Amino acid sequence: MCTKSSRTGPCKLQNGGPETPDFVTVAPVAPDPSSWAELGSMTRSFVDYCRVMCDSTTVQVAEALDQLISTMEGWKQCEIADLPILVRWIDSLLKHYRDAATQDIFHLTSTRAVAPSWFSISNPELHSLMITALAGRLRSAEVRTAGANPAPTRETIRSSFDRKIPSDVASEIPTQNGKEVCHYFLSKRGCKSQDPSKCTFKNRVHFWPDVITSRLRKYISSHLGGLRKPFQEA
Repeated sequence: MCTKSSRTGPCKLQNGGPETPDFVTVAPVAPDPSSWAELGSMTRSFVDYCRVMCDSTTVQVAEALDQLISTMEGWKQCEIADLPILVRWIDSLLKHYRDAATQDIFHLTSTRAVAPSWFSISNPELHSLMITALAGRLRSAEVRTAGANPAPTRETIRSSFDRKIPSDVASEIPTQNGKEVCHYFLSKRGCKSQDPSKCTFKNRVHFWPDVITSRLRKYISSHLGGLRKPFQEA
């Protein structure tokens, strides 16, 4: 009998009797597959090797593994980036199979007979693996989305609001040193700065205008909650 890992190459168990097992590793560690096609090629080669070199139970394991990979590729529920995780899970099962095979040799048992069922799409360990991989992708997507679409700041909210003011009205808002007066000094809206000399919005300044135009006055009365007291009687 023999076992073979898709990552470590064939590991042939040469049985000269229960007292003298001899393990021979033929191939070095292989790199992770970079595509489903490459992984499928590896499992098919595994099947071909086992059919020539191994007993019927090991052949069934290889065939079950190949069928599992074919099914998962067709379902497209596992991305290329998840293949290394999947391969490591497969390797852990193959190691478990090798250990079971060794136990069967020494104790004349048949514990490995159920091994083909491990390589099944219904294996709970595989479901857990896929859920973990999916959760990781979702977290990565959330991080990318948060970076691309940062939460709006008070300044951006105010800028969005200001764009709703007609340009002909906005052009009549009093300015000082190139910055518009904070709307707090015109209307019943505006910033709530704790420092009366400094506006919370970078493009605004705090000062009381001497006068405002009639058009701006009408707009403030109808759209911005009403005029500030100094302008109500002007």
